[in-house]
Amino acid sequence: MTFRGRDDAKVVLGTVYRILRDPRWERPIGTGSHRAVVGTARLARTELTDALIVDLDEQDRITRLQRHLRPLPATTLFMLRLGPALAQEPGGYGAQAVGRARLTIVAPASAPR
Repeated sequence: MTFRGRDDAKVVLGTVYRILRDPRWERPIGTGSHRAVVGTARLARTELTDALIVDLDEQDRITRLQRHLRPLPATTLFMLRLGPALAQEPGGYGAQAVGRARLTIVAPASAPR
């Protein structure tokens, strides 16, 4: 899903970091408008790894975040917990953010179009 806008990002990221425990981030890699950072966090009895690609504008504000989560069992557990947690956000803001989000299908570069 693709979430857009500062308000939706605040709700989603706030919910994400309420679910995860002990997040740790390595030093960012890259310069200019493209950076990457790798982090880990605990979820139940498993560790989730996040390779985060960050695009920045001229004022170093985030314009796009791309998350790459692994391993699959931890990612599945994370997604199973994120949906209900967003639904429980006060005022219905989490559900509204999900309603505004777009499902984005990403095909491998070698896939026929």
